[in-house]
Amino acid sequence: MSKPPKKLLDQLQDAIRLNHYLYRTEQTYVYWIRRFILFHNKQYPKEMGTTHIEAFLTHLAVREHVTASTQNQALSTLLFYIASSSRCFARQTLSPLNGANSHHLQRPPHRNSEPTPDRNASKMRSPLPDLPDNKGVRYPVSEHM
Repeated sequence: MSKPPKKLLDQLQDAIRLNHYLYRTEQTYVYWIRRFILFHNKQYPKEMGTTHIEAFLTHLAVREHVTASTQNQALSTLLFYIASSSRCFARQTLSPLNGANSHHLQRPPHRNSEPTPDRNASKMRSPLPDLPDNKGVRYPVSEHM
């Protein structure tokens, strides 16, 4: 008698443990894979492709208003699962996602992201601006050393 195949999430957990990831990472990866499967009405992930991943990430951004780092976490989980489950599927899926289609994963620019000349100049100064420059200063040498 042969053993029945392991369930999908058990296979994912085995792959995570094989790579010696943290337990919290395992919990997070299982969470994202479960959400991905439920988003696509319990369709098996190996039957899905790039369009399914992009639809899920777009849903996260547009409908749930998650941050770019959260989207990247979900994408990393999906790419880990794909890479650990099937090399053929990984090659097919990874190439389009690494290209220009990942525009929605970019973080928005920060306010005041360009330093003003005053800020830039202060970064170049000594961290202790009130102290004199020590160039050419000789310290007395103790004879007892």
